[in-house]
Amino acid sequence: MSTLRIYDSKGNAYSPDGTATGSDEQIEQLFYGGVRLTIRSDHKQQIRLFFRARETRNARTEQFYAVYSVDSSSSPLQDLIRDLTTRVESEWGYTIDESSNGMAVYREVKRGNLAVPGDSTEQSILSELITSRNPVTVGVSDERNAIGLLDEYFGEYDQAAIADSTGEDVLSAFDLVVTPGGHRGITPLGETEARWESTSRSLRDQHIKEEIASIRESVETLSREHGLSNGEIRERVQSSVPALKSPTTGSDLRSTSSGSDDDYLIPPKVGLYVAVGAVVLIVLFAAVTFGPNLLGAVGLMDNGGDGSGQQANVAVTLINSTTDEQISSSTGNISIKLRNETDVTLNETTQPRYNFTVNEARLPNLTLAATADGYQSRTVDLSSNSSEVAIPLDPSPTTTEDDSPTRSLVEGEVRDATDDAYVSVSVSLIGDESFETRTGDFGSYAFDDVPAGEYTLSVDPDGYVPVNRTITVNGTRLQVDTVELQQTASLSVFFNASDTGTGVSGADIYLRNNATGDTVDINTTDEDGWYNNSNLEAGTYDLEFRGGEYKNTERTGITLEPGDARVIDEITVTSEG
Repeated sequence: MSTLRIYDSKGNAYSPDGTATGSDEQIEQLFYGGVRLTIRSDHKQQIRLFFRARETRNARTEQFYAVYSVDSSSSPLQDLIRDLTTRVESEWGYTIDESSNGMAVYREVKRGNLAVPGDSTEQSILSELITSRNPVTVGVSDERNAIGLLDEYFGEYDQAAIADSTGEDVLSAFDLVVTPGGHRGITPLGETEARWESTSRSLRDQHIKEEIASIRESVETLSREHGLSNGEIRERVQSSVPALKSPTTGSDLRSTSSGSDDDYLIPPKVGLYVAVGAVVLIVLFAAVTFGPNLLGAVGLMDNGGDGSGQQANVAVTLINSTTDEQISSSTGNISIKLRNETDVTLNETTQPRYNFTVNEARLPNLTLAATADGYQSRTVDLSSNSSEVAIPLDPSPTTTEDDSPTRSLVEGEVRDATDDAYVSVSVSLIGDESFETRTGDFGSYAFDDVPAGEYTLSVDPDGYVPVNRTITVNGTRLQVDTVELQQTASLSVFFNASDTGTGVSGADIYLRNNATGDTVDINTTDEDGWYNNSNLEAGTYDLEFRGGEYKNTERTGITLEPGDARVIDEITVTSEG
């Protein structure tokens, strides 16, 4: 059995008709703490997921949390997405807005896109810390790796969360907190760092003891079943690995000898690090002399499995195509972006050589996009065999008097004041040449092959204040600052004649900016006596009425906020007579 409840960002139960009742006090704390997903797995599975939705395309996007409880499910996250989509989009008629950065966790949950980060050592340390029931905070590279950790260790923790940052008070209630943010592998954060290092040392010491016990057992087997003495074993190992031969006179690591086969294989004064070397050497000796069967018997060789793993390393190098040499790290504006099939950037570096860690199964769906000053950009597709990728970049043609002028890539994003991407809005670039395009799914736009010069970047969507920005294009690539749209406000004022009690039509209305005194609109009242303006920027205004047979009248300090629909029901004007 499952239940789904939806709350607004203040923790109040929500439904479009206002019939939902109840509250969840922790929701507001999660919202202000930047928590995107929580999972509780102690006695009943409960998931809280942040999402955004709007009633209509041009309506303001609202922020919510879905709280999903289920007795038992093999795929609770996918069940939540299915039930949430049915509730919000099918039953309410709302649209879930996936475009903003805050919806990255939602997007990856919906796609079922997860990966388990870190190597086996990091994963073992994390597991040990979680089971100790002390709060653990770690960083990973991105949202899909964060979701992968929560999924991998489900059942080991009571409560876990994915949050934008660490240190918020609300996070102290969770056993495991994961923060996506470009970290390599699994990176301990804050107070977890000291316990991580301590646990690492403890696990390493435990592993060494176990391996030494295995070595002792192997040596006894060699002696018992094959008649080799300790001295013979030592000689064979040293002859196979010269680095282990006894040091010469004067070394700090001089060995002692009593001439007995019972001499130490490794002098005890060398310490624990030599014991680790002994592990390797005995393994090598046993592998050469007796093959893998003996090693398998003591647990030092895995004879099964395909060894494929879920992660793959892709080493990427930018190459100058004319010299076949690596591009210098001092080259300006180097960028290598790892993108998925929907053109979302999963990881990015500004170095000419970088190792990307990716989900091996996803390799055929990924691309690398590379740019650098002085070079032409290039995009390459990855394949399942991509481990070393050299991306040759062609130097940009040298401009001469007879050459065409340098052309640039101009790109940016359009968002509203709540950081929501504005999709499918027209963006114009006007100069010596003019360009026009529309924003994509994530509010991004791009103009290719733009000649150098000054341009006016214009964005003018319905319901928002027009934006006109002057930009200068003079390189191979220009990243324009994000265009932030502000909703327009409207003002309606009714002018009532004191002598007739009816509206005054045809009167002149002057609307001025209170701060600057500039006149922003001159208009007349309609036949019913109303002045209307639905395309105003937020601000404070002064209004002047000039009505011929009626006295001039002013109203000052009319304040409008973005999205306001201000109505002044009546301003009474008196006759000149």
